[in-house]
Amino acid sequence: MSNSQGKIVVNADEWTLSDRGFQKAPDAATLAINLAKYFVGNEKGKFHVLSNNWGLTESSLEETMIKSGHTWTKGMNIQINIATLSQYDGIFIGGDPIDNQVLIEYVKNGGKVYLGAATSEVGAEIEANNWNTFLAAFGLKLEKLDDSVSEKAAVNKSHPLFSGVKTLYQDRDMQIIDLQPDSPLNQIILTNSNGQGLMATAEFIKVPVPKPLNGRIVVNADEWTFSDRGFQKAPHTATFAINLAKYFVGDEKGKFHVLSNNWGLMESSLEETMTRFGHTWTKGMTIPINIATLSQYDGIFIGGDPIDNQVLIEYVKNGGKVYLWAGTGQGGSEIEANNWNTFLAAFGLKLEKSHNTVSENLVVNKNDPLFSGVKTLYQDRGIYIIDLQRYSSLNQIILTNINGQGLMATAEFIKTPVPQTAIETTPAIEPTVDVTPAPEPAIESLVSDSEEFTITATQDVTISKLVYKGEVKRTQSDEYIEISNLGNSSANISGWKITSGGSLKQFFTFPEGTILEGGKSFRVYTNEVHPETGGFSYGSKSAVWNDAGDEAKLFDAAGNNVSTLAYGKNTVAGITQEFKVSQLKFVASYGVINKQMALGGTVTFTEALSLAIRSFLEDDSNVKSPLALILKDPVAFGLSSRATKAMATEKLRSFMNENGTLSLLPTAKRSTGENGETVEKNWIFELSLGAFGETTFYTVVPR
Repeated sequence: MSNSQGKIVVNADEWTLSDRGFQKAPDAATLAINLAKYFVGNEKGKFHVLSNNWGLTESSLEETMIKSGHTWTKGMNIQINIATLSQYDGIFIGGDPIDNQVLIEYVKNGGKVYLGAATSEVGAEIEANNWNTFLAAFGLKLEKLDDSVSEKAAVNKSHPLFSGVKTLYQDRDMQIIDLQPDSPLNQIILTNSNGQGLMATAEFIKVPVPKPLNGRIVVNADEWTFSDRGFQKAPHTATFAINLAKYFVGDEKGKFHVLSNNWGLMESSLEETMTRFGHTWTKGMTIPINIATLSQYDGIFIGGDPIDNQVLIEYVKNGGKVYLWAGTGQGGSEIEANNWNTFLAAFGLKLEKSHNTVSENLVVNKNDPLFSGVKTLYQDRGIYIIDLQRYSSLNQIILTNINGQGLMATAEFIKTPVPQTAIETTPAIEPTVDVTPAPEPAIESLVSDSEEFTITATQDVTISKLVYKGEVKRTQSDEYIEISNLGNSSANISGWKITSGGSLKQFFTFPEGTILEGGKSFRVYTNEVHPETGGFSYGSKSAVWNDAGDEAKLFDAAGNNVSTLAYGKNTVAGITQEFKVSQLKFVASYGVINKQMALGGTVTFTEALSLAIRSFLEDDSNVKSPLALILKDPVAFGLSSRATKAMATEKLRSFMNENGTLSLLPTAKRSTGENGETVEKNWIFELSLGAFGETTFYTVVPR
């Protein structure tokens, strides 16, 4: 596509660009040329009419576009998905309904859409409903027009689309409503004599998402998936490739290199897909295999040809991204597994030394961003993948066969200030949380939505590790929590308490005279005594830490909560999953949360986060809340006029998953709540949703 700014032009009538429209108002040709320029600038565009409606398929429009040098195709016989639509600079739609969610994503990815309405094929109300979910996402809405227009409409607004255009033909059309009149991104550009909207534009400006700083790995048990045959067998393969690039570099354009001679990586379909989306794609084993060279690439693709595992490990730990496919048969499955398992084991994964018997299009059976819009992928006798650290959220199996055996997996390495000590060592089955952030990092690191994390209000004493599932059956007596002094001076932690968020009865108090030296750690076991780590124990006959998720809290002698460690269902990912908004983007740095924890209070960060999301989804008492706005005008948001609160909540939930961002104040733009509330006394959250344009919403949770 020509650029990353999505654009929409809505015409309340289909006659304008029909043959009759060209005859009645010759300026229609000028409008068509301006429209193409609005979409692609001075370039030559590649346009497709995704409609059978005569208003878009007749010859005058086509001849005008082709004469201007643009590519013009027509028909409903193409696949309607992001991978296919993204091949076009713009699509022209009308009459024939199109999946609104696909259209929304297409525009948000820089696509351009011209919509001709009032085709009368199904009636005004049904036709409006066919498009209003799409339009509402960009601040517009279609309605039946009571005062019909059947004339050459004089252009009465100034807009680049109307340069050289004085009149356009309209015949019994609909009207367009601007849902966000204060936004500069959407506007009515043509009205009738009663001021009702006949033509409108909307734009979507995509804010670039920085490349992920963390190292990432995607392992595929088979090389056939990205081969030409894989693309032919499973058309969603192109979408998977696009998702993979986004997983590696966000919304930027990546620089990728295939460090392999294996045909499964070298064939044309994958390369064409990546380059079509603006990524740089090079291939070959002729480059030096060292950190200096690999670090020039955002991601490398490997398979078949062995690569120095230690170089790969260091590359990932420095933020590199690796896609590895196995099952190539080079050297046999045992040798192939050995070629990669030192590398994979450093990040909690392993290849089994035997082939599976899968040879088919596999139905995607796991929910992961890599599979957005992907239903099937092709595999042919690959190797099984084992998750060595199944209790860690940093590595996971994301695709399995019918027997539950791993066919695709991901692993992530979190860079400083969240060091992954457990992953850096030889992987053990021991489920360990060891992710203490360095105090006050020079570069503010954002809290990940999927990692176990520690938040520490002090600069020295903190929860540094939690082994929350012991190997001793039933009692799990070997569980432990580790408290570390990161400073240089000794700390008196007499009377300090450790509690489990899941149970107020589960607490441990350090006895009088407990001194924790600088750079040292104590461990408190569930029901074991280890003198070498302090000799502390809960003395509990049953497990202290909930295997599914919990929040460990450390309080000083004065009762101040100085450190918390969340894992499992108590992480950001666990909380958003509980409320079914797992795609909601959360933005807050460790530094911001640490400073606010230091202000005191009884409500922890994760407790506040949970209350905030619940408030947005359930509270309609504030007329300015997103839920109340949807209930006030449900039709504008693609719902029926009789929509219930439950229906409105589900619509809001879909908006939060589509393009929602939840931020913890203070941010660069704002430091107080909507009514002047301060962070000194409250946790304040700001919610922005693509469907509401630049309008933001706030919720306040007293500390």
